[in-house]
Parts: sequence; structure tokens; C-alpha cells
Amino acid sequence: MSRGKRRLRLVRRIVQVAFLALFLYLIVRTAEPLDVPVPANSFIRMSPFLALTAMLSARTLMVLFIPALVVIVVTIVLGRVFCGWVCPFGTTLDISDRFLHRWRRKQRNEREGQPPYHTVKYAILIAVTVAAAFGVQVAGWFDPICIATRTYGIALYPYANFVGEKTLHAAVRADVLPGFVSWVQQVAYQYFLAFKQPVYRGHILFLLIFLGIALLGLIERRFWCRHLCPLGAMLDLVARISPFRRYVRDGCTNCLRCQRECKMGAITGSGEETRRGECIECFACDAVCPEAVSTFSFRRDNIQRARSAGLTRRGFVGAVVGGVAAVPILKTNFARADGLLRFVRPPGAEDESEFLAKCVRCGECIKVCITGGLQPVLLEAGLEALWTPKLVPRVGYCEYKCTLCGMVCPTEALPILSLEEKQETVLGTAFFDRNRCIPWAENRNCAVCEECCPTPTKSIVLRDTGLKDEVTGEPLRRPYVRPEVCIGCGLCEFKCPLPGRAAVMVGPVRSPELRRRRRVRGGDDRGGGQQRRRGRAGRTL
Repeated sequence: MSRGKRRLRLVRRIVQVAFLALFLYLIVRTAEPLDVPVPANSFIRMSPFLALTAMLSARTLMVLFIPALVVIVVTIVLGRVFCGWVCPFGTTLDISDRFLHRWRRKQRNEREGQPPYHTVKYAILIAVTVAAAFGVQVAGWFDPICIATRTYGIALYPYANFVGEKTLHAAVRADVLPGFVSWVQQVAYQYFLAFKQPVYRGHILFLLIFLGIALLGLIERRFWCRHLCPLGAMLDLVARISPFRRYVRDGCTNCLRCQRECKMGAITGSGEETRRGECIECFACDAVCPEAVSTFSFRRDNIQRARSAGLTRRGFVGAVVGGVAAVPILKTNFARADGLLRFVRPPGAEDESEFLAKCVRCGECIKVCITGGLQPVLLEAGLEALWTPKLVPRVGYCEYKCTLCGMVCPTEALPILSLEEKQETVLGTAFFDRNRCIPWAENRNCAVCEECCPTPTKSIVLRDTGLKDEVTGEPLRRPYVRPEVCIGCGLCEFKCPLPGRAAVMVGPVRSPELRRRRRVRGGDDRGGGQQRRRGRAGRTL
């Protein structure tokens, strides 16, 4: 191996590590304040697979996916360099494969041809794209960037934060190198650790999905990339026209070292043929060639090409039928048989159908929520809404002065709102369970919900009842919700002092017209149950 080829291989590894480090940095720094040098959703916006399906399902052009267009152009010129140099999930699998190499079964002889499951990635690509054309967005289930974001941001980061926090606290209590530990603690909380331990629903599921994908490396290196990844399948099809290719000069002894070293099984036959779409330009074959006859170039002569795998006509038709069949399966479910939403969406998600068409289930908004109130939906709204965000006020409320979720959304499923727009956006409406509320059920005063309400004119008011507090003897005042003012932030539910289920809860606004209304500034809070002033102000979000 020449020094230049060793250096090229080293450069690739450095670039891989650098992009993975940037990805992890953005995951950690997707928090308040959002002071990162590049957009926090940069990697998700690089996925042409997400770009295509999101624009198809939403029926709109999304300029935020311009980085995906750049990836396509680079792939046309240089081949699948994104998979081999940039993709954080591919780098993660390279790392996990190194730990699994001792237990991996004997490498299959590539001259036997591709395995029957090699075309699964093309079938997934076609089926998901067809479903998107019918308005069903499930690309985020399979996109490697979304999988990596959920794995690191929702599954692994809470564990790392917990271990790091407990380790620092133990070091502080042990009083070992107090000055150094104090400095480390300050830096950790400033750049890495969350000030509130993040807790997410379904984090074990996300971890198990990642472990399952990683353990497929026991069968073959980069099994996911070779056989299952729809983004890889899309870039495979584009890379076949790239002029930058592997070719073998005269002098090859057919030792097959290049074939054994290839992570993607792209080298076939006697080592001189290459499946163009499968090659990720890792240059491993170039580096191990003992005769130094394997190289990469824009030259067109002396190139041995192997036919890249693809779907048969029957497989293509089956994938299309599968994508069409998935539409009614995903959209028709018992959880939404009445057509009503049963939980609160993040601010800006007004029309549920439009939101589901745009949301790619990446988890960025969930990770950035400063109170931890945004959580992934499981099966409470059917499969179509799986892993989309919802507000769980008992876990965390929607901060009145926060607009971060819209800032990190890569598809504008959650639009970017100004602070004024955010504070006037209706998420839901609070209501009381009078069988649990202390002033209603126990005739004792409690004003927590009214005191914490962040709206200027108070969405919750206390009214005299003419009764006495059974403990203090003071006049008893009971809380009422002013629905024309309430924005459904959930702070009252979060602060409710009752254990378990709160006495005041926030539910979704059933009427689309009410959901689009603006909070009335300076509303009249007089008159008990009398008619109150209602109205709409400003433009509709």
C-alpha cells in the first residue's frame, strides 16, 4: 500500500469522524439557547429520500431541502460519497461492525451473486414513495438520518446525561480535585448536559430498533446499507450515471483482497468488476491492492462493470401495490374512527392531515423542547401518527416564551413563529375535573392554576362562591377556565398539586375555526357564566 493511498484512507476516516462529531454536537446542542453555527436540522435536510417523500405527501415545494439537492448533484459527479463519508448512521454502523467482526459469519463469496433480500431497499423506496404520493408520510420510519436522530437524541442522550450528571455529582461529593471538577461541571452544563434530566416515551423501543439494525452486522458488514436502506437505494440509482468510477489496470492477480475488504459487496467476479451503484467510495479496495492496480478515476477506458441489482418487474409491481395498500391500512384505524384528535399537538400544527403529511418523525422538536413536554406518539392515534410529537402537560408544558420547535423542524410541519405569534397560537383548551379539583371536591381554597397561568389576562380565574373554606374559614373561591383566552399551554396541568392525574387538564380544540382563532387581548373576565366578549384578531396561522 502506497503512502498516498494510506493517507487517502485516513482522510476518509477523519472526515467520517468529523461529520459524526458534528451530528452529535447538533444533537446535544439542540436545546435552549439554540446557538449552533449551522442549522440543527442540517443532516435531515441532506436526505433526498425525505425531500422527495415530504414534498409528495405535502404537495408543496420545500426550499429547506436545498441541501438534499446538493447531495444529488454530488452523487451524480462523484458517486455515493454521502454514504461512505458523511452519513452519521453509516459511520455508526462502521463502528459497530468493528465490534461484531469476531462473531460475524464467514463472508459470503461475492461471486455467488447478490442475496435474495438485496432488493428489499428498492422495494421500500418505491412503496414509501407511492404512499407519499397518496398523502401518507412514513419515510421517517426508514430514513437513516431520522433513525440516527431518534437513536442518539431520544434513546442514548438521556442515558449519557444521567451517567454524566451522576458522575459529576459523585466527584463533587468526594471532594476530589474540587477546582478541576468544578470547572468540568461548569463546562458540561454549558455545552453537554441538560439542566433537567430528559425522559422520553418509547426510548427503549428506539434503542431496540437501533440494536436490531446493528446486530444485522453479524450477517454482513453494513447489512442495513447494503440491503435495507431506502436512501441508499435512491443514491444507488443516481450514482450509476456518475463518471467517477473504480477501474483496474493490467497486472491484477485476482487475489480478491479487494473483494474481501469491500464493505458493500460492490466488487464481484475475479475482483475486476464493480457494481457502480453499490460502491460508496471508501477506497478500501484501492488501499489493500498489493499490485496497486485498483484505483478510482474519471477515465472511461478499461472499466469492468458488473450489473447492479434491481427490482424485477414483478418486484416493482409488488412494491407499488404494497405502497398503495399501505394507505388505507395506515389511515383507517380504530383510534381515530370518529375523526377527533385526542391529544395536543405542538404550536403551529393546526390541520392534522397537513401536519401528518409533512412530519417526518425525526424527533428534533421532541429533543429541543426545554420542558420535556413534547413526547413521541405511540399507538394512541393509530400507525399513521406513530412517533409524531404530542404535548404531555403532566410531563412538561409548552413554555410561553419559547419558539424552538418550529425553528428545528426540517419540513415546516411546525412553522417558525415569532414570539408574538406563538403566544397567540391556540394549542388546546383547559378544563377541570370537578370531582378531583380541591376547591370543587373538598371545598378548600387552591389557586395554583390561576397563579401560574402565563396569559396576561389570565385564562383561569377564581370566583367567589359565597361559601367558606372548610379548613381556614376564608371565603371559598373556585377556578373557571376562560376558553376564549386559554391557549392550552398546559402549565396549569403541570403545576396542579394533586398526585397522579391532574384536576385541570388540557385537551385539543375540536373545532378548526376555534383552533385558528387568536387569543383576545384584554378580554373581559367579568360576569361569571354570562356571555363574554369573543373575537378574532390578526391573521390566521
